[in-house]
Parts: sequence; structure tokens; C-alpha cells
Amino acid sequence: MAALNIVAFATDVLRNASYYLFAQLFSRIVNFFYMLFLAAHLPTDQFGALNIALTILIVADTIADLGLSRLAVRTLARDASLVSTHAGRLLALKLVLSLTVYGICVGGILLSGQGPEVTLFVAVIGAGLLLTGMSAMLEGVLQSQSMFGYIGGAHILLSLVQAGTGVWVILAGAGPAALALTFLVSNFAFVAVTLSGVIRKAGLG
Repeated sequence: MAALNIVAFATDVLRNASYYLFAQLFSRIVNFFYMLFLAAHLPTDQFGALNIALTILIVADTIADLGLSRLAVRTLARDASLVSTHAGRLLALKLVLSLTVYGICVGGILLSGQGPEVTLFVAVIGAGLLLTGMSAMLEGVLQSQSMFGYIGGAHILLSLVQAGTGVWVILAGAGPAALALTFLVSNFAFVAVTLSGVIRKAGLG
């Protein structure tokens, strides 16, 4: 019996690891070619402004997390029954932190006198901090319950939506505001998938 349990556990771990590694590899490949596309089709100053904004927001997203995603994994992995009660509280706290950091980012960019395109990208894409804050927390909840199928699917969908809408917007000749909005759309898709997994686990849907 013990041997069977070990085999089942090892099989489960390998399956979950395979889901996650494939999703990460696929997403990175898509993102790599998407960045090449952006570099080839965007004006140099606009591509530079986008990368400055993304760098700022990656740091801001890390600060806004404050280890809450790891806390969710550690706490909920110990007791799955806490998902229905604790997930909502952790999400609410994460949203408050994300909103605060977003306000600081936008205020800092305005005070620093950055160019209009950097300001636009930070303001629009930065609004996605509310979504990425939710997605990081939701992903933490799913990790605690070993629901890596949802996580993998969310990462794949994120990369496809982001690249697909971005390519479409640029080829259509739309401006930087439309390009910035594609990041919000892709983050919304990620949240939708991960949230559906948490709702399912909590027995709310």
C-alpha cells in the first residue's frame, strides 16, 4: 500500500511538473518572438518607452506582492478547507496593495517628467497591476492545491492573447494606447482562467 501511494504521488508530481514546464516553455517562446516582432515594427523611441514602463512595472508588481502569494501557498496547502474563506481575504488585501503601488508608480512618473509615451504605458499597463496582483494570488492558491492544469492553461492563454492582440493592433496601425490595452486584455484572460479554478476548488461554481 505504501509503495502504491509513493508511485501515485510521484506520478502526480511528474504530471503537474510537466504541465507547468510545458506552459512556461511555450509562453517564453511566444513572448520571445513577440518581442522580436515589436522591436521590428515599433519606432525605436516607442519600443524603448515600452520597455522602460515594463521594467518599472515588473519591479512594482514584485513590491506589491509582499510575499502574499507564498503565504497563500503555504497556508492553503496545509488545509484545503481554508480556500473558501481565506482566498477572498488574501485577494482583497492584494488588491489594496496593488492599487497603492499603482498610484505611487503613476505619481512618480508624472513627477519625474518622463516622456508622454512612458507615462501612457505606465498608466495604462500599470492598471494591470490590479489584475496581475489578483493573478499572482490566484496562482498561489492553485499551486497550493496542485491544480497545475489551470495554471498552465492560464499562462499559455496569456501569451497567446497578448501576442495575438498586439500583432493585430500594430498591423492595424493603431497607436500606443491600443498596444498598452492589449496587456490589460491578456491579464484579464489569465485572471479569468485562474479564478475559475479557485471557484471550482472552493465549491462556489
